[in-house]
Amino acid sequence: MNGPPSLSFNVGRSRWQAATGSLLVGLGAMTTLGVVLSSQHFSILAAASSVLTLACSGGVFYRAWRDAPVGTLYWDGTHWHWADSMDYSVQSVGVAMDLQRRVLVRLERVSARPMWLRLEQGAALPSAWIALRRALVYAARQTRPSDALAQDGVAP
Repeated sequence: MNGPPSLSFNVGRSRWQAATGSLLVGLGAMTTLGVVLSSQHFSILAAASSVLTLACSGGVFYRAWRDAPVGTLYWDGTHWHWADSMDYSVQSVGVAMDLQRRVLVRLERVSARPMWLRLEQGAALPSAWIALRRALVYAARQTRPSDALAQDGVAP
């Protein structure tokens, strides 16, 4: 066997994204409350714009978290596949950021828009998480040399 074995990994909404976003919106709420209730005199317009900004940022965060892709990422030993309500073949997978327990991945799907996935170890077994990361690195190394040669104008 030349590469990592086949695997499947269930992708859910990012708990880290939810915790970080909630923390930032909470800090914004405390700051806004401090500004509105402070002993110094602030105009009604300043207080209203602060509350409106907080509500908009909270809404944008919630919508981004709610619309995050949920599905299953499959590695068959040679190619990646993404399955949500439809199945997609994946042209390439690029690891944008690897933080050991969290990985940011960009999927270039065939006949669909590219998609970003926030993969987290979460409740996955350590062996399953390591196998996923191994397959991601392997796939990235397989696509990188041909891309670099094509960019330099050299045929493989």
